[in-house]
Amino acid sequence: MIDRQVLRHFIVFTVSVIFCYLVLEMTKFNKEVTFSKRKPTVIRPLLVDDARNDDDGIVEHQMKVEASNPDMLPKHRERKLYLLKLSYIPVAICVIAFARSAFYRLIRYHPDNCRRFGWYTSSSGEFTCDHKPLDFHAKFALLWLTIFAIQVGLLTVGGKIASYHKYFGRLGMIGAFGNAGGMFWLAIYDLLYPMKDTDRPSDFTPFMFLVAVKLTLCLFFSLHALLQKPQRDIEQHMIWMFRGFITSFTTPVIRFYPMVLRKIAGKECFDMHRDKMVMGAMFVSELCSVVIYYMAQKKTQTKFWDTFMKLQVLTFAFVTLKELVFAAKHGTFISGMAQCTLDRLCDSYSMYTSA
Repeated sequence: MIDRQVLRHFIVFTVSVIFCYLVLEMTKFNKEVTFSKRKPTVIRPLLVDDARNDDDGIVEHQMKVEASNPDMLPKHRERKLYLLKLSYIPVAICVIAFARSAFYRLIRYHPDNCRRFGWYTSSSGEFTCDHKPLDFHAKFALLWLTIFAIQVGLLTVGGKIASYHKYFGRLGMIGAFGNAGGMFWLAIYDLLYPMKDTDRPSDFTPFMFLVAVKLTLCLFFSLHALLQKPQRDIEQHMIWMFRGFITSFTTPVIRFYPMVLRKIAGKECFDMHRDKMVMGAMFVSELCSVVIYYMAQKKTQTKFWDTFMKLQVLTFAFVTLKELVFAAKHGTFISGMAQCTLDRLCDSYSMYTSA
């Protein structure tokens, strides 16, 4: 009889392969999301003001394009600034979720229960002992997210300083691919040799594998846009890199969301419901991602329901279904934390009134 765990991971692997094939086939290397070719594009004369705003090596102009998305911003600079603004809150969450983790790792903090060093997990406020695949993935993830945050800052400032984002981008691309590779390694290693003393359920490994597939595809398309001949496609590089960052953003959310509830409800409530933490955080991270993708699609893409958006909605539907099945058996993390907090407040009030 086939082991259910093996069957589950085989299905996830098959779905991932189909996912890759659909994206490669239907997008045809980004051409689906380029401007429509059914009618000639009308370009107004270049203005002096446009030339001054040319921060990333392309001439900015306003285009009248036949598009199925009437909400799309007409100018490249407007679309770039919109994506930058969408990045501010995710970048801030990354800093909050990973600042202490990065600090402890840089000083190689040695917890009492670890032989060497440990990774601080902001979701639980505890340390996970040295684990090679986790260490590899986490170091490159911190590098990638840090470089992206620096690039957002440079592009926001604008002017000549914005051109330096290209140099950081080369290092950031290494970090991003290293992050994706680390996620693949961690998922496969966790399948073969499951980690002990971890809050992650078995369903988290397929989820991490799918996130790694999505991130790799985003990075591939972003890099392909930069290497196009005879002219780079900055528009496609911009949107695919943003999508790659938001795909990686699921990891900070998985740590930030439980951390906030733990700070509000207290460690005691967290320990009572920590078995539901990861599944709940997976759902919240996908919900945040699909909302941000929706906002980006609406303002920057000629076709809202392109292949990427369809596949993202399908991914969200899959994660939602898994969360509903889990919640039917075990309940949800946020409801458990809310109930625990309410019970503690009621107990405190009773003690206060009886005193």
